[in-house]
Amino acid sequence: MLGALSFLGGFRLLAAAGFAALVIALGLLWWRLEAKAKEAAFFEQELKAALVANEDLFRVIENLRIEHQRHINALWSAKHEGERLMQRVEKARGYIETRRQNGEDNITKLFNDLLERLWDE
Repeated sequence: MLGALSFLGGFRLLAAAGFAALVIALGLLWWRLEAKAKEAAFFEQELKAALVANEDLFRVIENLRIEHQRHINALWSAKHEGERLMQRVEKARGYIETRRQNGEDNITKLFNDLLERLWDE
């Protein structure tokens, strides 16, 4: 009987040690789980901030794209207006040159004809 009691005592000690090890392991796992939950919450906040920043940047890029398109349209319009003006200048210059070759020597009259041709068209 004494052998059986010592066996039960050893078993109880072993069971108590196993239970203590289980409690410690569960405590460590719980601690790691809480740490991971805090880390996940931190990363979730960082992700939300990054998404908000990304949306803001997208809006800024869209506004810049629209402004860029406006500038391109304005440059295109100015280029074509310049080309039309150059055509008018060339026509007026040709007209004045023809008038000069036909014997008109009055510079003031030629200048006034030039201005009239440039601004009346």
